[in-house]
Amino acid sequence: MVWAKRLVPLLSVVIFAGALLVLHHLLRHIHVAEVARQLASTPPRALLSSLALTAASYLALAGFDGLGATYIGRRLPPARIILISFVSHAVSHSAGFATLTGGAIRYRMYSAVGLTAAEVATVVAFCGITFGLGASSLAALAMLTEPHLLSAVLRLPAGTLRAVGGALTLPAASYLGWAGLSRRPLRLFHHSYPVPPPHIAALQIAVAATDLAFASAALFVLLPATGHSSYPSFVGAYVVANLLGLLAHVPGGLGVFDAAILVLSPGAPAESVLGALLLFRGLYNLLPLALAAVLLLAYEIMERIPGASRRIGGLFDEVGPPVLAVTAFATGAVTVLAHAVPKPGPPAALIAGTVEAAAGCLVMVMARGLNRQSRSARLVSLAALVLMAALVLAQDPFAPRAIALGLLAALLGLSDGRSDHPRSSWPPPLSPPWILAVGAILAGSCGVTWWEAHSPAVDPAALPSALIADAAALSIYGAALVVGAVSFGHRHRRPVAKSAQPKR
Repeated sequence: MVWAKRLVPLLSVVIFAGALLVLHHLLRHIHVAEVARQLASTPPRALLSSLALTAASYLALAGFDGLGATYIGRRLPPARIILISFVSHAVSHSAGFATLTGGAIRYRMYSAVGLTAAEVATVVAFCGITFGLGASSLAALAMLTEPHLLSAVLRLPAGTLRAVGGALTLPAASYLGWAGLSRRPLRLFHHSYPVPPPHIAALQIAVAATDLAFASAALFVLLPATGHSSYPSFVGAYVVANLLGLLAHVPGGLGVFDAAILVLSPGAPAESVLGALLLFRGLYNLLPLALAAVLLLAYEIMERIPGASRRIGGLFDEVGPPVLAVTAFATGAVTVLAHAVPKPGPPAALIAGTVEAAAGCLVMVMARGLNRQSRSARLVSLAALVLMAALVLAQDPFAPRAIALGLLAALLGLSDGRSDHPRSSWPPPLSPPWILAVGAILAGSCGVTWWEAHSPAVDPAALPSALIADAAALSIYGAALVVGAVSFGHRHRRPVAKSAQPKR
């Protein structure tokens, strides 16, 4: 094993040196002015989509630590897990040596909440295994479903790629089989790891693949359209480039990852790819690193002020539900108002718009329950937001609105909906201000439709889309008022006095 330890640094140097040579060969004719022109011409929509996808990727990374805490039997607040995961991953993504840099930050922050050194080491190893399972699974899926497209990029026969993809399914399949059938702990590097429950093992693969899918999409939306024929074909190239960057142990995979993406993008102009890579570095590495530094500084200050963490945590407990409720209400209102404008389209788009408007109204109605920390209202709102995001994604896979809906759904899923809360009754009562607020939004929606209907610039064939969407939203609102009135009557019904029984 001594020779293996010496070979790893040598392999890193070889990979890094080869990447520098490739970069020099590919960029020898590129001028800085051309790259700057490409950066300036990047559409704002692409930047917004990349930023939203970056946030989604880091939120998915929090699932690594969340599952790791569950694996060792620790129940931690979701906000704490998100904070530790974000800071550790933001630093390790840019500094390299993820096990050392991310592990040191995790030890500092997890030990403050009572985890032992052995438990932190287990969480770090668990996160590493999770990433490996997700990377192999996603690469296998790309090679099995898009072999012909990837063969042109990787310059390998499609049959070879299918064989490699089949081999890459073995780690995840073996891991799932071990979790479902075995009871023998795993021995790895002189450490013993107990068998994870089958559902934890399945979630590891799903969460890691989701993270890589979001991260690759954050770069994909910045690349020129001529570089790749489809997003699935790019995912495999991204995973390969990412793994090469990790093997080199260079901070952020600098040079290695970029050279791999340039090589694996033969159909795109080099200056366009380089500009996209620079933007991606800024959005995915530098911006989170700066935010992580601020959060880490604030964390250290709070840890040194007695009672500061407890007071701030209590403030979040008080402020969190109202902020989440207002955000959900605003999301539903924007959705309803957006569909009040007539839009021409096929019948499928008409049905999707109607369902989305109804779901948006449902989110507005449920926002009252979110403010009162009702678990049932949280689950209904979560289902409605996921449905809305799926409908938007079906029309545009990289729409910023779909990503924002997904992020709100994730935050809602991580929130603490306490069904035993004294105010968390179901269905949540609709207070007069809430009834007026929802009614005002729906009245504005109908007013927008009426105004557009009398505009000479609107195509009459597009008018039914807005009318049906308004009707769907009004139906949800009417049903909520009926259910709320019935519930109010049941709660305030006076008990009937029992008649006196005659004495015998």
